Parts: sequence; C-alpha cells; structure tokens
Amino acid sequence: MKISLNFNRKKKKKVSEIKININGNVIMNRKTTAQIFKFTSIKELCEFISEIQNDIRLKILINYKDSKFYVFKTESTKGKRQLFEPNQLDTKEIASLFKGFYSQDEFNFDESFFKKSKKMIKKLKCEIAPTDFEVDENYLVSEDRYINGIYIEHLNSCLKFDNIIKNMDSWLSIDCYKIDKEFILNKLAQMKEDNVLEKKFTNFIVNRLDDITEKINTENIFQCEVKVLLYGSNLDDLNSENKMIRNNISNNYCTSYIPQERINTRKLFEKCIYPNLNMEIIHSISDNNLFNMIGGSGN
Repeated sequence: MKISLNFNRKKKKKVSEIKININGNVIMNRKTTAQIFKFTSIKELCEFISEIQNDIRLKILINYKDSKFYVFKTESTKGKRQLFEPNQLDTKEIASLFKGFYSQDEFNFDESFFKKSKKMIKKLKCEIAPTDFEVDENYLVSEDRYINGIYIEHLNSCLKFDNIIKNMDSWLSIDCYKIDKEFILNKLAQMKEDNVLEKKFTNFIVNRLDDITEKINTENIFQCEVKVLLYGSNLDDLNSENKMIRNNISNNYCTSYIPQERINTRKLFEKCIYPNLNMEIIHSISDNNLFNMIGGSGN
C-alpha cells in the first residue's frame, strides 16, 4: 500500500487528461454548452436551482470546508445565443476551478488563451492538465494528492451532507434535472386510457400510481446522481476518512460504494467534475429534500 507521494519522480505533462473545451466563458461539448455559476451560500445556490426550467441538466458542486458552491447549467446550443449572466464564471475562473481538481498549484493565466485558435485551446488545456496522473483500482494520484470517489447507491431524505463532510477536503457532486411533470402526467393519463399500465409497470408501481401522481402534482421532482470526491496527502488518512463518510451514510439508512476497477475509478472521477455526463444511479427526490440534503432550507 502506498503511504506517501514521491515528489522527486520525473513528471510529464498529460494534456489528454483534460476532457473539456473552454470557449467563450462556456464549456463546449458537441451540441451543448455548460455555463458555470458561483454562489456565496447554499441559500443562493438553492434559489438558483428552484428557478431552473424542466429538463435542463445541472451539476451541483459543493466544498463545505472551503465554502465553495457551484452549479453547472448545460443546454443545447441549437438556436440559442449564450449571454453572460450574473454569478457566471469567465474563462479564467473556469480554468482555475478545473486546475484545482488536479493540483493545488495556482493557475497561470495567459491573455493569449482568449484567442479561439486550436493552438490556444491546447495551450489552455496544457496549463490545466496535471504534470502527473495515475489511476489505481480504487483511488487516483494527481501530482500532490490522493483522490477517491464514492457513489451514493441508495438515498433517503434524512441524509445531510453538510454534517457528514463539512470538515473534509472533499466535493459533493450532484448531477440532476427537474422532471417535466406535465409531460409525465399526460403520458400516464394516456396509458391509463389505453389500458397499458399493467403492461408497462410492475404491480408494485401500478398499486402506488395514485400516490405517485399526487406526489408529481404537488412537488417539484429532481432526478439525481450523487457522488463524493475526497482528497488527501496520505493514503491511510484518505481511506480512514472514506470509511468514516461511508459509515455515516450507512447510519442514515443509505448505501454507498467505491469502484474497485481502474476504468470505473477513473470514470467516477470524471463524472464528479465534468458536466453533462449520463446518469447511471438515479434517485428521484423532491426539491425540498434535495435542498435539505445539501444544507439548504428543505422541509
């Protein structure tokens, strides 16, 4: 088992580790763009989320120890002109944020990064990229820190992450979107009219459809994937903190797991920090319970 980092080994820049394309104060990804917003409090962050439209992809990133609160807002680029909005990060701030996920070194910004040539974009990625990056079965090493991630596999409304990880060098990462309740209710009504509910759902779901419909009618429901990214300069200490987090999650009647294969460990790291990736472990949660879980004003 590794105990401490070897700072004297020869380092080689790995530009390919950076999976983002920062262009004009947004992150470009095929036919979508992601704007990143920074807030000074959980309250401000929750107010922003509560006003979001249906089906817009969000990533919530919270570091309780350093009081850092971000929301990534991902939308289709089709027919839309991106305007710079209040609280939105600019190019330099986006690059500095991602630099921090890989290294504790300061981001060195060059005015040439504003140019939109492929050469300048590559230069920007090179500045963000770690000088050393390794993936093991259940943790990563990036320059001066060990990193591992935790998936929240089963979730309930009593979990409060602001109590669990508030003093740790960690990020809470939540990918989510608000469901289109009108579309779902119309779809259920049509399926009921066509007598196909029993064919589409199990008896357990069919017997609870009235309760489900009432919940959709009266609450704003988010589909969420919840993860925790944890950092440490010593692997034994990191594993100890990881165990403490998972025990606290278990004590709140939730379950979690850590990937044990390199490909999934790397994948979880990327899902924690990059926007607009597909969700695999999906939780349905009301906005009040979501806000309560992250330390906001949920009921």
